[in-house]
Amino acid sequence: MPLTAAHDNASLKPGQFTLRRLFLYVHIAAVACSAFIGIGQILTGNDDDFRVLLTAVVVAVASICGLACGSAWESKRARVFPLGGLALTLVGAVCLLVMIWVPRPLNSPEWFLKSTAIVCINAVALSHISLLCVARLAPRYSWALLVAIIAILAVATSVSAMVIAENADEWVLRWVAVAVIIDAVMSVLIPIFHLLSREDARGQSRNDTPSLAVIDEEIARLELRLAELRRLRDTQGHDGATQ
Repeated sequence: MPLTAAHDNASLKPGQFTLRRLFLYVHIAAVACSAFIGIGQILTGNDDDFRVLLTAVVVAVASICGLACGSAWESKRARVFPLGGLALTLVGAVCLLVMIWVPRPLNSPEWFLKSTAIVCINAVALSHISLLCVARLAPRYSWALLVAIIAILAVATSVSAMVIAENADEWVLRWVAVAVIIDAVMSVLIPIFHLLSREDARGQSRNDTPSLAVIDEEIARLELRLAELRRLRDTQGHDGATQ
C-alpha cells in the first residue's frame, strides 16, 4: 500500500536492536583497534602485537560479511543466503582465530587448512549474494539477480574445487575468469536496476488511485499521530508554564 509505506519504514526506533547495528558497531571497533595497533607497531617497532592486529582484521572482515547478511535477513528476503552466510562467517572467523593464536598453526592437518579456506570462500560468496538480495528489483530486472547468484556460486564452487585438488587446468581458470567478470558486471548493474525500479514504483504509485479502505486507514493513522502530537504539545506547554 503506497500510503502506508513511509509509516512502515519509519516504525524502526532509533535505539532498536538490529543485526545491522550490531555488526556495524563491531566493524567500527575492529577497524579502530586495527588502526591503533598498526600505528603503535610502526611507532614503537614492536611486533609482539602482530597477532592482535591480525585478529582485529579478521573481526573487521567478518563484521562486513555479517553486516551484509544482517541487512538481507532483516529485509525478510532470501532467508537461506544470509542464514548460511552468517553461519559460515562465524565458523570461518573462529578457524582463522585458531590459526592465528594456536602455536605453529601451519602444522595443522591439511584438512583443517583446506576446510578453513573453503568455509571462508563460501562465507564471502553468500554474504555477497545476501547484499545483492537487499535490492528491490522490478520484475523486468529480476533476471539480473538470478544471473549474479549463479555466477557467484560458480566462482565459489570452482575455487573450492581448486583448493581441494591443489591444482587447476587452464579451462577451469578460464571458466572462473568468465564467472568473475559476470559477477562484477551484475554487482554494478543491480544497484542501478534498484534505483530504476524505485523510480518505476514511484511513477506507478502516483498513477494508482488508492481504495477507500486504504484512504480510511491512512486517515485513522494520521488522526492518531495528530492526537499524540497535541498531547506532546500540551505536556511541553504545561512544563514550560510551571518553570
